[in-house]
Amino acid sequence: MKKPAYYGVYETFSNLFGYMPSQEQLVHYIQAVPLGGVLNVLSQITALPMNDKDTKNQFMRFLEGMFPKQHITNPISESDVIYSKQGLLAVWKWLLAHGNLAHLEKEVVIEDGTNMVLFINLIVSDYLHDDRVDKNNIKYELFSNAVFNTETEVGSSLARSILIFDLISSNPQNFHQNDYIDIHTPFQQTYGYSIKEYLSVIFALFAGFSKRANDGISRNWARPSDYFRDSPLAGIADSIIDELSMSFEEAREWSLSTIDQPWDYTKFRQKPILKLTNGNFFPINLQFLHEKVFSELYFKIRLAFPANNTQIISFYGKCFEKYVEILAEHSASESRIPYRFVPEFPYDINSKRSPDALVRLDNSMLAIEAKVYRLKMDSLIGGIDSIDVIEEDIERMAIKSIKQLHDRVKELIDRHHEAFDGIEKLYLISVTFGEFPSLKPFELKINEELQQYFKIPIEYHFHLDIEEFEILMELISRVKAKPVFRYLRTKNLQESTKYMPLKNYLLRGSFRPKRSIYIQNQLNDILDEFSRIVLP
Repeated sequence: MKKPAYYGVYETFSNLFGYMPSQEQLVHYIQAVPLGGVLNVLSQITALPMNDKDTKNQFMRFLEGMFPKQHITNPISESDVIYSKQGLLAVWKWLLAHGNLAHLEKEVVIEDGTNMVLFINLIVSDYLHDDRVDKNNIKYELFSNAVFNTETEVGSSLARSILIFDLISSNPQNFHQNDYIDIHTPFQQTYGYSIKEYLSVIFALFAGFSKRANDGISRNWARPSDYFRDSPLAGIADSIIDELSMSFEEAREWSLSTIDQPWDYTKFRQKPILKLTNGNFFPINLQFLHEKVFSELYFKIRLAFPANNTQIISFYGKCFEKYVEILAEHSASESRIPYRFVPEFPYDINSKRSPDALVRLDNSMLAIEAKVYRLKMDSLIGGIDSIDVIEEDIERMAIKSIKQLHDRVKELIDRHHEAFDGIEKLYLISVTFGEFPSLKPFELKINEELQQYFKIPIEYHFHLDIEEFEILMELISRVKAKPVFRYLRTKNLQESTKYMPLKNYLLRGSFRPKRSIYIQNQLNDILDEFSRIVLP
C-alpha cells in the first residue's frame, strides 16, 4: 500500500532486532545514564530537526557497537524517522520517572548523550503501540496523532494573540455596546502583570531557546535562574517562569502516575519548563512553550474570571470573529483582483446576523464563519479511548458550523438580499480557533452528512483552523494571485489533495505559505515594542 503524503513511520527496537526489551530492562538502561546530561540533550533534541541521514548513520554505528552479535533486520537508514514527537515526550516520562537521582549532576559527551536518548526512544516507541488498535478504530488513533504533531508558526501566533487579546479586545468600538467587557483589568489583578507583559516574556524565552537551538546541541543550553536580571520586567519574568516550571520531584511524581498513558502529556503542556535544584531551567518541549503564546492564553484569561461567567466566553467569540473579518477585509483590499468585501450585518427584526465575512468576485461568493472552538482535551490525549468525544468534536467543529453558515446564506438568498444578487457559485468556510485535522475517513463522513443537509447548491465547503485561514488570506492578496475560488476548486478536484490539510496542499504545490503583509506589519511593531518592554 502506498503511504500517503506527509505521513511518516517511526523506528522501534522490535522492528530492528525482532524482539521487545522488557520494561525492567528499559529501566535498567535508564538507571545507568548520566541523568542530568541526558535530560539536557533530550531538551535540545526535542527542539531540533534531527531525523537526517548523518544522525541515522551515527546512531546505527552506536547500535552495532552496543549489540555486535545481533542481526539488525531493517537498516535504520531506510526508516522514515528514528524518533517521533510522541516518542521523545515518552522518553521524558521514563527518564523523569526512573532516572537515577545520584546521576542528576552528571554531564555527558554530546554525541553519547544523543545516542542514549535515541536508544531509549527506540525501546519506548514499542510501548506506544496499543494492541486494541485495529482497522475499525485506527482512524481515531490517527486523529490524535495528527493533532498531536501539528506545529504552528510562532511569529504569526504572537501577532494573532496581540491583535485578538490586546488591540481588538481593548477597543469598545469593535463591539456592540452590550457585548463589550474589560478583560485586561481582571487579568492584571489576578496575575500581577498585563497580557502584553506576559506575552513579551514568553516570546523572549522562546526566541532565546530557538536561537540557541540553531547552533546545534551544546552543554550550555540551560538558562540561569537570574536570566532576566537586567530586564525591566525581572520580577514579573521570574514569576512567569515559576508558573511555567515544575521541579524534578513534581515531574517525577506525575510521570510515574501516567507512564502507561501514551497520549497524556497534559502536565508538560501546563508547565513546559523543567527547573533544576540550582534554579537553572530548560524547556521540556519548545512547542509547548510556544503554545503559551496563543492557544493556552485563552484559558489563562478565562481563569481570571469566575467559573460561572459565560459572558467572557461570548466575548472571546466576538473578538475572534472581528479578527477573521479584519483579515478578510485587508486581504480583499490588498489584492489586485476586484473582490468585493461585505462585513457582518443584521438582516431581520430578531437581530439575526449574516456570516462574519463575505468575499465576492463576479458570480462567486465566499461565505466565512468564525467559531472560537477547540478540540476537547480528551480528543487530544485519548486516541481510541475517546471515540465518542472525537465524534462530538467532529460534529461541533466541522459539521454544525458549516450547517449554520449554510442556513444563514439560504435565509439571505430566500429574502433576495442584495448581497447575493447574481451569485451562482457558493463556497463555505468555517474558521476555528483551534486546529482540526483533515483525514480522509472523517472528511468522507463530514461531506456525506453535509451533502444530505444542504438545501441550496454549494460548490465546496471547508473547515480551516485560524492559521490555515491566515495562509489562505495571504495567498489571495499576492500580486500575481489567481482568484481564490480557483485554488479551492483545484484542491478539491484531485483525489490526492482533496482530503489533505490546506497548509500541506499549499506546501506541496510550492505556494510557500507565508505571513500576510498585514500580519507581518503588526508583528514588526510588536517585536519593536517587546524589545523596549523586556530588554534592559
